[in-house]
Amino acid sequence: MLDESKKNIILFEIFEENPSISGSEKALSELLSTCKTQEELDLILHTLRITKYLSDDELHEIIEKSTQYISSLVKTGEPIAVVAMAYDGSADSSQAIIHLLKTYLPDSDEIVLHNSIPTFIRSLKHKSDYKECVIIDEFTGTGSTVITRHNYLTKNTEKLSDDCRFSFLLLVGMENAISNIKSEGIDVEVFMTNKAGITGYFDDKDAGDQIALMKRLEAELASRIGEEKLPSLGVGSAEAAYSIKNWNAPNSNFPILWWPKRRDNSERRTLFRRRGF
Repeated sequence: MLDESKKNIILFEIFEENPSISGSEKALSELLSTCKTQEELDLILHTLRITKYLSDDELHEIIEKSTQYISSLVKTGEPIAVVAMAYDGSADSSQAIIHLLKTYLPDSDEIVLHNSIPTFIRSLKHKSDYKECVIIDEFTGTGSTVITRHNYLTKNTEKLSDDCRFSFLLLVGMENAISNIKSEGIDVEVFMTNKAGITGYFDDKDAGDQIALMKRLEAELASRIGEEKLPSLGVGSAEAAYSIKNWNAPNSNFPILWWPKRRDNSERRTLFRRRGF
């Protein structure tokens, strides 16, 4: 549909509108080539315009805000647990956040960092006098993991005093996800919220048409990789378009932004990178 000169003009215009995705010319040129109609091209351009691709400076600005929030909870003689939302032994972005916080938080015995929820629960055998427990993660697409972790913690922390407060601190979250979390009565602080990439921007009829177009574009991708099925519109149909540069992208993102194989199982260049599914 597009020759190289036309693609270059489009990319130049997109980079002017959203500089955060500049430097990804090859991946985006390939993405534009996926489009078979003007309507599909318009949808891809819309998606690229709303994409949030955080730089190191933007990430560290949010980490500083997180530090200020945690510090504001500190009361003399009342320790705070700051816990990565990681659950098992796999590497997790919440652990990366904990690691970054170590260089920003004051060196204080009243702020105790934990690298996962299970290690926090095990530590309660030795220290359980927390008044605040802040559970940290990078991103939520639907809110379901936050809700699951909250329920797990409330059932497995009987050693904590009844007046200990659980809250969740998220760097970024989808608007619908934050609403889902709050509807469960869970305290949550988030520093950046994103609308759903299609239903957050189009009315019901137009959104239905745009979703059909996106699914047509997804048909150009491998329907599964190994045992993993392509998550249409992102896991939980989250419609996300967000990542941190050089980090593992959330699987809540539109697959066109990160799913690594085409329908014929050949490798794709992608805007976002994700290891594991």
